[in-house]
Amino acid sequence: MIEYALVIGNNFIKTFLAHLQVGTMPVTQFFSRMGISLSSKETLLVILALLGVLVGMLFFPKRH
Repeated sequence: MIEYALVIGNNFIKTFLAHLQVGTMPVTQFFSRMGISLSSKETLLVILALLGVLVGMLFFPKRH
């Protein structure tokens, strides 16, 4: 289940970064296109949460 969530998160972040690099799509429009309507404050929180997950994965590798 966790691995599944990580794969989804990974693809989401890759797509997100690709859109940011292209710069053709505002962040809120990107989210609404994925079927998620967020205000700018919520968007910021989601980005921070994703970054937090990434940092957590880097500094605290999976314990078996």
